[in-house]
Amino acid sequence: MAPLKMITTLSATEIVRAVRSGRLTPPEVVEKFERWTMLEKLDHYWREHLAALDHLRQGIGLRAYGQRDPLNEYKSEAFNLFNRMLVELRERVTSLRHITVTHGDCYLTQWLCPNAP
Repeated sequence: MAPLKMITTLSATEIVRAVRSGRLTPPEVVEKFERWTMLEKLDHYWREHLAALDHLRQGIGLRAYGQRDPLNEYKSEAFNLFNRMLVELRERVTSLRHITVTHGDCYLTQWLCPNAP
């Protein structure tokens, strides 16, 4: 099985078992795992952003009652939502970069061994 396909179909504990058994090497695992988790987070935040835009679109017409141009209000709010999404994504991806890989008993220690030093 190809490493990327293996990583996307396995759970975190199964990935550790694959590394320990020698089917995957730690650098290969870390690189593929990082790429996969970053894309997963990007997809998650993008879907949330699209849902927020849909919600905004449904209620933006009420701004006309307040003598505000709905199109300009939508653009402004959408821009703010997009910037907020980017900030959250950057923070989450940066936090994912703090994975510790060791050659001892536990790989990917931050997620798999929360009690590890």
